Amino acid sequence: MKTKVELTEAMEQEWPVCPHCKKELRELKFRKRGWLTTLMVFWCPHCRSLLSTSMTFNG
Repeated sequence: MKTKVELTEAMEQEWPVCPHCKKELRELKFRKRGWLTTLMVFWCPHCRSLLSTSMTFNG
């Protein structure tokens, strides 16, 4: 059985919530490092908990 993911656009007043401190995330802090490959790290600006990492190849 195939499952289907439905995307819906958020309303203007909806914001994601940090899973750690439960505050609304109206911004994210990030740091980017690298040249051939880029590592990006994203964290909550309120409690500084790590939310996500991303690595991309720039070649």
